[in-house]
Amino acid sequence: MACRCNQKGGHKMKKAYFFSLFVVEILVGGHPSAAQKPDFKVLAFHSNRVERDHVDFSKQVRAFFTQLSDEKNFTFDVTTDWTNLNDTLLRNYQVVMWVNDFPHTEQQKKPFSDTWKMAVGGWVFM
Repeated sequence: MACRCNQKGGHKMKKAYFFSLFVVEILVGGHPSAAQKPDFKVLAFHSNRVERDHVDFSKQVRAFFTQLSDEKNFTFDVTTDWTNLNDTLLRNYQVVMWVNDFPHTEQQKKPFSDTWKMAVGGWVFM
């Protein structure tokens, strides 16, 4: 998979990273105590079978959001198992992130397509 950099030399993933921070800040708002039930749940899909810089980017994103989830009271789950991209599992999450890859099969694409058509849930593409 080739890296897609814009003409100015900046990386599109960097823009997506900051956009996802913005989305999480909107959803989180305040600083609740750790004893409270998490405000919302995020599921992040990533791959280790991509270019090395994309794997490194994924490590940074996962570390950042793991720390942020502790500070801002939300659940941040991570998986490399793209078969988890299904309606049964996704209904437990309010935000789904694709960190450094995307669904490749029709079975993996269907839940995103269905959710997008209904305009529910939140998707972050990095």
